[in-house]
Amino acid sequence: MVVDKIKEAIDINLQVTTQEPRMKKAYGRMAIGLTTFLIVVLLGIFVWQRQKNEPPTIRVEQPEHNFGDLQQQVTVKHTYRFTNTGRQDLKITGFKKSCACSVTRLPSEPIATGQWGEITIEFKTENQLGQISQRAIIETNDPQQPIVPLTFSARIVRDLVVTPPLLFFGEVPHGQESSETIRLIDGGTRTLSVQNAHSTNSYMKCFVEQDATKDDSKNYRVIVSLARDTPLGRHKGEIRISTNSTKHPEVAVPVVALVVGNVKVSPHELILRATAKESYTRRIIIESSRDDFRVEGIATASSNIQGHIKDVLLEGKRRYELELEILPLAGQSKYAGTITLKTNDLLQPVVEIPYSTEPLKRTDNPVMH
Repeated sequence: MVVDKIKEAIDINLQVTTQEPRMKKAYGRMAIGLTTFLIVVLLGIFVWQRQKNEPPTIRVEQPEHNFGDLQQQVTVKHTYRFTNTGRQDLKITGFKKSCACSVTRLPSEPIATGQWGEITIEFKTENQLGQISQRAIIETNDPQQPIVPLTFSARIVRDLVVTPPLLFFGEVPHGQESSETIRLIDGGTRTLSVQNAHSTNSYMKCFVEQDATKDDSKNYRVIVSLARDTPLGRHKGEIRISTNSTKHPEVAVPVVALVVGNVKVSPHELILRATAKESYTRRIIIESSRDDFRVEGIATASSNIQGHIKDVLLEGKRRYELELEILPLAGQSKYAGTITLKTNDLLQPVVEIPYSTEPLKRTDNPVMH
């Protein structure tokens, strides 16, 4: 269309230049001026129409952000700023995340040409540790960038690292002393100091010393020992450690120990299904290092649990298999009680196996006698 108009203006100019000599000069100047004017106007219209049809274009100023070092259990925010460099209104049509973050600010109105908008992301560092890199995605009506990633990274640190978080002695033979170690490592945010440590279980003793196995003297270890005269059974307690950490002034590490004699039972406790609609069976293995060991009786605390014991000879050793039939509960919401075994073992004449439909909450008293 524009080309046709320009050709038409040129034809008019040629016609004028062929007129009588006396009119030629006047009309020539007018034709040239009109032609120039038409060319400028038509080119302007052409450019305007072309620009009008250009789509929106999003340009994010800094699509990547590094938070640096962050403590655990904190919430941080970052705002990403973007501009519409296109010719049509820019719209943010959606937000998707593949990270533990949420968006707290998202433009609801279109962004005009040359204008800017902001998107704010909130990130919680709980349950995070170490170097992390995560990404959120915004969806736009920019045909060239319908999906725009926004990324952030950080190093999540703790001012205090305790390992292990739960101390388990395992099976300790009766009459034998045993010890385990809890390590406290400075997270690098301050100089760690451990004031003292104490145990909530009288059979578990502890003391604090600097960790000589580490190059950094800021680290500590707590030596936990189980007394030789600890009775048979499962023992629980906590080692409570006082530090100069602002977030963890006192650290409690659960401790579990199982003191065993000649008689060994597997599993040591039963977690039963309260919602079972039909009866089902569970099996318990009873073994002893004694050749003349016998299980002389069995008793259960519930009529819904019936036990049948069987003498088995395996690889020249005698063991017992206790097969339990668990009947559906009638008018009860859960099981709780013990299965009692009577044996001919002098040290363990009675062995108790606790059962429940939920994690057991027992005291430090032994469950085997």
